[in-house]
Amino acid sequence: MPDNPGLGEQALINATSEILNLSNFDLEGMTLRVKQLEVETDKLTLQAEAYVEQIPSA
Repeated sequence: MPDNPGLGEQALINATSEILNLSNFDLEGMTLRVKQLEVETDKLTLQAEAYVEQIPSA
């Protein structure tokens, strides 16, 4: 058992915050809505809906 279980929780919060940083999803003409977030050991599952006004052509 860890001496300070809050440290592990804080690390998880920090990692999740970095992954879900809104600037990572800041795309013009796109809206992203997080529907579900599941946390498991060594795994983070994000379910989201995206509305894209126009898909850019290559």
